[in-house]
Amino acid sequence: MNTPLPQSVSLPFVFQITINVGTAHCISKLSYIILTFVGSDWVDPNDPTVIAEAQLLGAASNIEAAARRLAELQPRRLPKVQYAVLDVHSMK
Repeated sequence: MNTPLPQSVSLPFVFQITINVGTAHCISKLSYIILTFVGSDWVDPNDPTVIAEAQLLGAASNIEAAARRLAELQPRRLPKVQYAVLDVHSMK
């Protein structure tokens, strides 16, 4: 189906659009191929989200370790103190 171009559209403009669409299609294919090679688990180590996630995971592991140490604690044994028994009745 060949639709005639409006008189206001020039032929170089149509070629430019065709080239731009073709370039976008090639870039899309290239990014898909790169993603296939790299894999979906690749992350940018400088990404703020990745940095924050690593810090949160580190804090969570520190909290878990502290909770384990607290669970192992035993109450302190107080020293036994012997009190002197005073006989109040004999102190007259």
